[in-house]
Amino acid sequence: MNISAENIDALNVVLTMTISKSDYQSNVEQQLKEARKNAVVPGFRKGHAPAGMINKMYGGQVLAQEFNRAVETGLKNHIIDNKLEIFGEPLPHEGEQPVDLDNLQEETTMKFDIALRPAVDVDLAKVKVTYYDIEISDEDLQGFKTSKLARYSKRADVEVSTEESMITASLKADDFSKESTLFAVKNINDTKVKKQFIGVKVGDTVKANLKKAFENKAELAYVLGIEEAKVDEAADKYEVTISGISEYVNPELNEETFKLMYGESTDIKTVEAFEAKCKEEFAALLENDSRYKFSLDLRKELTKACDIALPEAFLRRWIEIVNRDNAKMTPEVFETEFPRFLEDLKWQTISNSVVKKAGIELTPELLQKFALKVARAQYERYGLTGLTDEVLMPMAQNMLKEQEQRERLIEGAVSEAMTEYAFNNVKLAHKGISRDKFTKLFEE
Repeated sequence: MNISAENIDALNVVLTMTISKSDYQSNVEQQLKEARKNAVVPGFRKGHAPAGMINKMYGGQVLAQEFNRAVETGLKNHIIDNKLEIFGEPLPHEGEQPVDLDNLQEETTMKFDIALRPAVDVDLAKVKVTYYDIEISDEDLQGFKTSKLARYSKRADVEVSTEESMITASLKADDFSKESTLFAVKNINDTKVKKQFIGVKVGDTVKANLKKAFENKAELAYVLGIEEAKVDEAADKYEVTISGISEYVNPELNEETFKLMYGESTDIKTVEAFEAKCKEEFAALLENDSRYKFSLDLRKELTKACDIALPEAFLRRWIEIVNRDNAKMTPEVFETEFPRFLEDLKWQTISNSVVKKAGIELTPELLQKFALKVARAQYERYGLTGLTDEVLMPMAQNMLKEQEQRERLIEGAVSEAMTEYAFNNVKLAHKGISRDKFTKLFEE
């Protein structure tokens, strides 16, 4: 097999491959021998059918398979041996006629188009990125503490109702009655009706228009205990007799609560220590937000700093071929998505250059560390904080076993390592900002 390359321009190359029968014939013969060994043909013992018959039955299929395999292997080895960084995969040269596999000659010549990734040399020291230091207000910190405590709240009876109360009551209207129902005061839509249920006590009776209270038919059907289809026939006003009032009450700030939050071995024993821990946790969350914004701005600034040309004609062909059986990829969708695709490829090229220059390698340790971070974030979403790596490890290992999740984790681990490297090497322009103003940056 012989492969020669012709550079059309800096990004487009035509590979000419000359493949001889000797490059695939021995594999064809071996596959036919295996096929004969396993073939069950009427009138012959297994493995004893005539070779000519087996060749007639399977020869064309095996020849096509081994010919294509030899071509793919040749192209792959050429790309690896010559250390070519390409977009997509080789495509048949535009205008090239398909090979007639039924009439292969001693030598077959084919041409393929490949597109090279442009070389990018990113000088991070010359790039300036704004880094937002989010200021912690007392109000924000109090909100964080309240939210944290609410995760451990328990439902308890209260004497007088508020907007946060759950009401248990019996209902009566004309010939309708329901012994017990439950609804949340804050879910009442009508302001006047809602006020009727604030400040009530057990034993009180409220005459209320429940159709106004619950505009959603499904919710009203639940409160009345009837089918949704019968809601329109139901009465408007009811006598609602209160039999129970409850609310979710936050736990007291004591050692028992701190152990519930942070585990039995926690060293948080006092309210002051808890408040300091909350401030530390909240600061860490804001730091994550700042880092995320930094990653977005880093991409914007590096893309702006690197003037990258892409082989657009090749990429158009490649995407069309990859999506030829995708009914969703209409011409209109293609034209909308193509510019975004090009932007993603530009960023991929830039980030790969930074990764290579920084010497970042995907080690098992790096991947495991990132998987643990993702697992910890998932638990923290449900208020479970302070978990050790030992507790998180089973979840991290399960994610790494699943191929699709593993690929996402690999991409995330490398991306995070690249962003961290860039953070330490670009010019950072620190800027203090309130949380409200920071949030508005994403709206812009």
